[in-house]
Amino acid sequence: MPASLATLVKVSQAGHHGTDHQEREYPARIIGTQMRNPDFALYARAFGAYGERVELTEEFAPAFERALASGKSALLHCLLDLRAISVGKDFVLSKA
Repeated sequence: MPASLATLVKVSQAGHHGTDHQEREYPARIIGTQMRNPDFALYARAFGAYGERVELTEEFAPAFERALASGKSALLHCLLDLRAISVGKDFVLSKA
């Protein structure tokens, strides 16, 4: 049997696409950037890997340790607050 290689993947995601460009180029028209993404941690678990969703900064270090301790390939799905990456720090999220 070939040796297996455990890998760790971190997916950082804010649920928006191109928001920085949209805000910079068209600040009065922030539209069409919201996305619905799958639960990547659940997706990883469906394939036998370790998967965990991380919503708060303080959750990351313990989740990272659990991922390493699992002995499996692992994926940490880290959700970002859009305001942390927004060009305009007063960006308002719509409930779409």
